[in-house]
Amino acid sequence: MKKPAAVLFDFGDTILETVYLDFATGFKTLYEMAENREHVSLFEINNQADELLQEILLKRSQTMLESNCHSFLKLVFESNGLRFKQSYPELISIFRSTIVSFAPTAGIKELLVTLEKYHIKTGVISNTLFPADFIIQDLQQHGLESNFNFAISSSDYGLRKPHPLLFRVAAQKCNLAADQIWFCGDSMRHDVVGALKAGMFPVWYNPNQEKGDSELEYCEITHWRELERIIINLYQKQ
Repeated sequence: MKKPAAVLFDFGDTILETVYLDFATGFKTLYEMAENREHVSLFEINNQADELLQEILLKRSQTMLESNCHSFLKLVFESNGLRFKQSYPELISIFRSTIVSFAPTAGIKELLVTLEKYHIKTGVISNTLFPADFIIQDLQQHGLESNFNFAISSSDYGLRKPHPLLFRVAAQKCNLAADQIWFCGDSMRHDVVGALKAGMFPVWYNPNQEKGDSELEYCEITHWRELERIIINLYQKQ
């Protein structure tokens, strides 16, 4: 096993675990901000939003193409003739703040300190409908922003993991060859397979001890301290 020059991460349920997620709360908040909501009910808005979201999620999974929250909200509200004083960037920010909350995964802070100690570059690649600015805000909220060199959101590029081009973008940001980079994530399909296709070394973060794929080559861990020990051992040998 060759020591990495960079260790990159998935975001949700890898760096930060999802504590709360409820799109209906976000739509209720925005619906109540609409100037002309008398002609359409919140129930109708939620039903349409749910149907559209399920269609988007299916297409995302089938094609590796990514949508974005801006288009999603515009379709839901403008197809119902709803108007707002706020701009869509403002609405997206309010929506995002009400629908989800996170907490750091166990051991991630200690691992990041070790990576910094050995001058290992770090970054994030996330499949999300929201721009990378929100990833950075979430990291900042938990005191982790300074631990990462960059964040990549699939919605900013129109493609989602496991498409290798997203990983190639990350390699360019690191100014490293793919085989010098480790990629950590909780999804076998998106993170492990994507990293392998891109020529990176995959680390499967598997705290729930799900069944893996014996035909693929990767490192499996259930807690970040396991990866921290591996990194320390590799660097102390040099």
